[in-house]
Amino acid sequence: MSETKKRRRASENPFYILATIYGEHTVEIDFDLNEQNRGVWNAWACQGLSDDEKDEITKTYPRLIIPDWTEDLKKTVNDAFAKRLPGGPIPDHSSDINFRGTDFKQPVGFVGFLFLKDAVFMNAQFTKAADFRFATFTKHANFIGAEFTKAAIFTHAQFTEGANFINAQFTNAASLMHARFTNRAHFRYAQFTQGASFSYARFKEKACFTSSRFEAHSYFQGAIFSEALDFTDASFARPVNFRQARFEKYYPILEGTNLHGKTTLTAQPKYWPKATDHSQYEGTYTQTLEKAAASCAHLRHNMTAQGLPDDAHFFFRREMGCKLAMAGGVKKLPLWFYRKFSDYGYSYERPLWWLIQLWLVWTLGYLVFHHSKGGFSKLTEDFSVLWSDWDAVFDAAGLSFANIFVFFGFHKRFDMKWSGDSNWLIAFTGLETILGFILLFFLGLGLRNQFRLK
Repeated sequence: MSETKKRRRASENPFYILATIYGEHTVEIDFDLNEQNRGVWNAWACQGLSDDEKDEITKTYPRLIIPDWTEDLKKTVNDAFAKRLPGGPIPDHSSDINFRGTDFKQPVGFVGFLFLKDAVFMNAQFTKAADFRFATFTKHANFIGAEFTKAAIFTHAQFTEGANFINAQFTNAASLMHARFTNRAHFRYAQFTQGASFSYARFKEKACFTSSRFEAHSYFQGAIFSEALDFTDASFARPVNFRQARFEKYYPILEGTNLHGKTTLTAQPKYWPKATDHSQYEGTYTQTLEKAAASCAHLRHNMTAQGLPDDAHFFFRREMGCKLAMAGGVKKLPLWFYRKFSDYGYSYERPLWWLIQLWLVWTLGYLVFHHSKGGFSKLTEDFSVLWSDWDAVFDAAGLSFANIFVFFGFHKRFDMKWSGDSNWLIAFTGLETILGFILLFFLGLGLRNQFRLK
């Protein structure tokens, strides 16, 4: 066994004795026994704190129970150490909590335990269930290289400082549902052999799953990622569920990520970064617009492969939004028009509205041209003269419509007085035809995306 993997029995670790003063768990977690052990542990951990400091902790973590460190408790602890670890020192409450390399042969119950100092479980091995439900880590939690052979339960656990699970091995189910990570969470190279659930977890800082492996179903349903989520080179061998997961600031990094073909997510704006605001990428090195666009493209391909065109187009629009933000100079113009007039080909209402505006504006232009033959002074004196000749109004409206739908040949119904005696008018009608063709293309694209078989 390598130096880094040398382990000692839990019964030789004074911190384990302290965590099991009233007895060890045997076949499964005994919650009554856990409650007794928790009382001793939390009282020991907080013995140096004032009442005000304890009140502040319980306000921050309402689920915590902190008994007083009484003389009776001290005697109970001393008696347990004298019996189970003769001559062994009782840990100092101001020291780091050291379970490094500990081999836990029995189920471990840390339900509701308070860790006020760095908690070091590096290279620890949990042969039976490890239950950290409602545990509170106010300092760093170090589980680097830890091995969980049976269920690993961190449901509702709170990690105030960094949580480090680099290269951790979860052979059985891993539950981190409703866990809260106030600082960075590292799961690089972690391996989840059975189901892994991060449903409704909250990550307030970066969550790193670089090169992690999910061999079974994984769940991030309802999770909230306030900062970056990095799945670079991660692999999902089975379906992964991101339904209603919220990405508040950044798109997940998916460089080299092997997403399963049955990835589930919610393609609605409220769950993703704002489509038109990319200011969060300014001055950052790890989160770039290029990576954001690549992630959107990755998700678009995944949704397309599943036959989910609406979801695929949602990420296509986000991808185009990133490219628009990256583009400079004249390259930005076509992307801007694409978004402005058609929502990147998804909306049919936008081009239809702009077609109506085009028709009305050019109708007005034709009327101005028609009545300007008598001199512009007459128009400036009384603009209502434009509507005095209803035949001209209908002709102008018809000509405008015909020039938009030029492929129908309606413009042949209008004589040369409307189109043949002015180069400016010819250019004016030609511009309308070009704009109309573009808007009609966008209209057709939007109709196709809205009403095609799904």
